[in-house]
Order: sequence, then structure tokens, then C-alpha cells
Amino acid sequence: MLEISLEVFQEILGMLSLPLAFQSEHITESAALASCSLVCKSWAAPSQQLLFKRVRIDEQSVSIRTVAQMRMASRLAGFLHTITADTNKSRWLRESVLSIIFRSNKSTTSSQTLALLTHLPNLREFSITTAGSEFFFGDAELVQLRDSGPRIRSLCVNTDRLLSWRSLGTWPALMNLIAAIPTIRMLDITTNTVQQLPLATPPLQCNLVSVKIHSKTVTNANQFLASLGDHHVELYWLAEPGLHLAHGGHLRSLCIQGPLKDVDALRFCTRLERVECRTRPTEALIAAIPRTITALSVQHLIVVPAPPPVPDLSGGSVASGRRAAAAAAAATIARMVYAEEAQTVAHIVQQLDTFPKLWVFSWVGVTDPDLAALKARCGSLGIEYRAKGFNSLSDDEVEFSLRQSLLTI
Repeated sequence: MLEISLEVFQEILGMLSLPLAFQSEHITESAALASCSLVCKSWAAPSQQLLFKRVRIDEQSVSIRTVAQMRMASRLAGFLHTITADTNKSRWLRESVLSIIFRSNKSTTSSQTLALLTHLPNLREFSITTAGSEFFFGDAELVQLRDSGPRIRSLCVNTDRLLSWRSLGTWPALMNLIAAIPTIRMLDITTNTVQQLPLATPPLQCNLVSVKIHSKTVTNANQFLASLGDHHVELYWLAEPGLHLAHGGHLRSLCIQGPLKDVDALRFCTRLERVECRTRPTEALIAAIPRTITALSVQHLIVVPAPPPVPDLSGGSVASGRRAAAAAAAATIARMVYAEEAQTVAHIVQQLDTFPKLWVFSWVGVTDPDLAALKARCGSLGIEYRAKGFNSLSDDEVEFSLRQSLLTI
């Protein structure tokens, strides 16, 4: 077999292990690292160290997991056995873990979660899809977690699988977890099962710099953020009244998920570098966006084809008349949508040259010939134009830079 020096081999492995700045399952890279660990003894240790850098633990039922996920995911019991064994290999393996994606089920206990967290000294990123029982720590367990737990920088909690999340009392338990890990800097919450997030009393005095709240139901996100005691958020993914007054001077990236009533409040966002509009931006909103931004993304804009002409309703049976009337109504709606979307594109084209620092414009949605004018305008101004599908990841270099700086040992 061809001999490869350790230095060259480690460089090859480094290409297979993507940095923590990029959040995805990386099934292909994990499979390649797993194969490398089985080639020979000299390859095993460095391959396994990188393989354990980002661990996926999947306790969900087999029926809802893909074949690729089943191959690359560990089970909690087996993983705990590996990292808690009193051996040198277990020691350097648990020290290698920097990130965990944990999909739990209802049988997962708080003692298992505690064992997982307290045996990983270098854990920096913890992402959990929760079933509601994993955070019910007692006072003694919270003290243990605070004294001997990892220095987690990024906490991601997804609760969408619960139908009665609030009744389980898990949100207060989650607040206790946040209080027990004062090193958290990035908080990501996904829930569409509650309207009111619990407020910490007294405020927790966290030092968050990135907050994402993915929710269509939460109505007190600003109060929740205030109860964490934070005043230096640089990235935020939920636009609400009052946000810009409290955090405008610190915000570097802002996602506007719905209509913004007070667009003038954007003038307080003097450090903005990136704006993402997940709704059709009005002319006033485009005009109010600070001209300091370097990246602008517009999503959920569907430019429909030009509507067909209104059909002739004269003559024919009653049924055909009803069908014709329905077609006419649909054509009228299509004309209205088409006109609104075309007007929005025109507003963007007209104002692009007023953003002196803008270097990338992202269009997320359906590509349409009517976008040719927008693309041409970007080209004439030296702005990079990116067209992407609805399921693509955002081009948020601000977040990547934050993650790279915060998720290091």
C-alpha cells in the first residue's frame, strides 16, 4: 500500500472535516472519515478524532430516519458508554467532541442529558430536538452542570414535535439550563406551539450576540430577550416593534420575517451589514434600510406569469358559466399579484444604486423572465446577483464570522 506521511494525511482529513461555522449533517464527509478510520492503525486515531468533532445522536424511531442518517447517527447509550469508559481512547475521544446534534425521544431522561454534557469538556455547540423530559434538572444537577459542565457557546432547541409543550413545564426547565451555562453566546429556538416564552426573573445577565427565534406564534420575543439581560445582540431573526430601539446600535444582521409597521425605526440600526426580507418589501421599507449594508436578500417573492385574458361569459350552460366565472376571478387575482410583484421588483431596481456598499443581492424564490431587469441592474452596478431556491441556506457571512470566532476552544 502507498505510504502517506502523517502530515499529508492530516491535511487530507482536514479537507473532509468542515468547520463548525457551517451547520449541516455532512453525511458524506462523516462517511469518508469513518472509512479512513478503518484503513490501518496509523489512520485510525486522527480519523476518529475528526469524526468525533461533530457527533449526531438520533434516538428517534427508525421509521422517520433515512438510511444515511441511520448509518451515521449514534445511539445515546452507545455513545455514553464510549465516552465514559476509563481508557485513554475514551479520554481523547470525549475531548475531541466540539458539536452535538441530538434528536431525542420521550424515553430520554435528564440524567442521561447531564451525563452527556458533563463528560464533554470541549463541547461548544449543542443542538437538540427535544421531547420535553431532557431538561428537568434538580438543584444538585444544575450545580453540577454549572461547576463541571462544558463551556457551550451555541445552544439550539427545537420543540416543534410537541403538541402541549407549555403544559409539560419544559420552558422553565430550559431557562434553568441557560442560567447554568453562562458561556452561551448564540441562542437558536424553534417553536410553533407557544405564544408566550417564559421570562427569567431576575434577568439572567447573559452575553448573547446571536439570537434566532423561528416561530409563527411567539408574541413576546423582545420581552424574552430582555429577560436574558442582553444588550449587545449582533444578529437577530425576528422583527418586532421595539427591537430596533433596544438593539439597533449593535445589530449587524437582521431578518425581517413579516410586515414591519415602523420602518423608520431602522434608522437606529447604524451597524447593519446584512438584511434579509422574508416578506414582500414595500418601497418604504427598501428606502428605510440603512445604506451601510453589504448584502441584501429578498425571499418569498413569487413572480407569477402574466395572467390569461378574462374568458367570455356569454352563452353556455350554468355549469360552464360558473367555471368561466371562477376562471375570471382567478385571472383577476393573478393580475393583482402580478402587478404587486412587478412593482416590488421595480422599486428594488430603482433603489439599488443608493446602496454604495452593497456587493451581493440574493433572490430566493421562483426565477422569472421579469427578473432580467433586476439581474442586469446588479451587473451594471458591480453587485453580485444570486438566485436560489426556497430551501437554500442564507448567505450570512456575518453569522459565519460570529460562529468562527465563538466556537473555538
